[in-house]
Amino acid sequence: MKRRWSKLGASRHLEMMLAFLMFFVFVTFLLVYIEPFKKSEEVISNSIFKTILDRFNETFGKEVRRIFIKVSEDIAPEECAQVDVSDYVSDYRLGEVFVKPIGGAVVNNYGISGSYLLINVTKGGGFYAYFSEGFNAEGNFKCEGSVSGHIGSVKSFDVLFLNNGIGNYEALKGEWGVPSSVDFRIDKGKDFSFGKDVPKNTDIFARSYYFDVWDENEERIKTEEFLIRVWR
Repeated sequence: MKRRWSKLGASRHLEMMLAFLMFFVFVTFLLVYIEPFKKSEEVISNSIFKTILDRFNETFGKEVRRIFIKVSEDIAPEECAQVDVSDYVSDYRLGEVFVKPIGGAVVNNYGISGSYLLINVTKGGGFYAYFSEGFNAEGNFKCEGSVSGHIGSVKSFDVLFLNNGIGNYEALKGEWGVPSSVDFRIDKGKDFSFGKDVPKNTDIFARSYYFDVWDENEERIKTEEFLIRVWR
């Protein structure tokens, strides 16, 4: 005598199959799309990168205020032009200003006296005056003159000054709050590197970031690419 399933039994069997199928689809979705293990590693990596990035910028970054100044080309050689910069910069000392001539202008010396920028020019024209605590030149230049310079555009930048020394890796790593189990390296092309040598046979997390940097050789602000690598 053949046994027949009741409608109730068949219904329950179908419900179990559907429930199992839904559970399988859910687990597959978690593994394939959400990737919980990879997600955890990414979160850790993101946190470390943010810490290094923020501390690197805080340690070596300074605000730079750039002012375009026009001095008459009729100015006599070696005469001193004075520019009132009090509306744009304040509390800067002599070593915290850098003046670069542009075009055919020629500068002999420069300095700060109170709220005035003093420029001893060999030939008038256009000049960029950079003000920042990142500059560390010394001097006591003073001059007197009745020629006034005219201020044009004013622009601010967040700039890295890497020429002032970067310090000890282990000490800085501790100050930055980087976990002891993590190491890193920061490179800018071939002319700047900081951190440990990158090991072999280790998973490396690497990202590129762009910063404005003061180029001491070219005497200007340049946007440079930095490669940050992190590993455990």
